[in-house]
Amino acid sequence: MAQHEFITKQLIDKGWSEDKKYCVTDEQGNKFLLRVSPIEQYDRKKSEYELMSQVAALGVPMCIPLEFGTSDEGVYSIQTWIDGVDVEEDVHNLTCEEQYSYGFEAGKILKEIHKIPAPQGIEDWEIYFNRKADHKIKMYEECPIKYENGQAFIDYINAHRYLLGGCPRTY
Repeated sequence: MAQHEFITKQLIDKGWSEDKKYCVTDEQGNKFLLRVSPIEQYDRKKSEYELMSQVAALGVPMCIPLEFGTSDEGVYSIQTWIDGVDVEEDVHNLTCEEQYSYGFEAGKILKEIHKIPAPQGIEDWEIYFNRKADHKIKMYEECPIKYENGQAFIDYINAHRYLLGGCPRTY
């Protein structure tokens, strides 16, 4: 599959991605994250890998992309492994101050990522976001379950769409 040789391969069954994710270990005991996607997603996954490389170059604390390619299983990427705890499982063990601190730090990291300009020729943000909002509103309106005062959220979105005009696209 890759230039790296792995002696263990453990499936990670978490996250929203449809990628197959594995914690793999080499002969020296180093762990890596291996992601495998269908070959039809090659172009998208290559773009994601290139963006990850740009973000990593900013010094953002993250899994560092090491290798990208194709194999019999599909398109793959190998990244450094970060040991840690899944925040979804552990957030309730943090104090409000710790939660705030982590959220504030995440905002600073996102600000760094947003320094990377979007690719040339990408659709205007106002058009993109309004289409997305229209779709979500339509889904809500077609859903039999309604939130008490749900229309207030829709009214708020509609009243503030003008704020999207002239916003630059970034990652």
